[in-house]
Amino acid sequence: RFILFDFAHAPIPQSDLVQFINSWPSGGGIKEANAFFAKQAQTHKIFIATEGTYGLLPEAVEMYLVNNTNVTIKGYWPINDMLPKDVAKTSIAMPTYFVFYEPCPSCSNTDEAPSNWPLKKIVSYQRGIGTMYLTVYQVIPGE
Repeated sequence: RFILFDFAHAPIPQSDLVQFINSWPSGGGIKEANAFFAKQAQTHKIFIATEGTYGLLPEAVEMYLVNNTNVTIKGYWPINDMLPKDVAKTSIAMPTYFVFYEPCPSCSNTDEAPSNWPLKKIVSYQRGIGTMYLTVYQVIPGE
């Protein structure tokens, strides 16, 4: 019953709950983030940067949006103190978003972006009942 109606509390091994639903490897928030991006791309070009270059991101965005001619997607790793220069430059030309979803060493081991980056948090999606979130930020151009 839990697996069908309340998977986050299912009586299965904790390691499986963490991986599948309650922590950073899970796909929680991907559907909603992709719906947001698809809506933004209906009327203009957008750029989506992702934390990570393989695995969940950017592939989970590419699967849904790679054929949309208004969307450009690029993964970045490692994440460090400086916003990638091409992301900053692109943000001047079009709405630019950055998606964070996993702990990163330079982010105090949270699933949030570096605090010194010029970003505005758009939305966060909790991963199951865990403490991790998938978060979409918009890059503030010219900062």
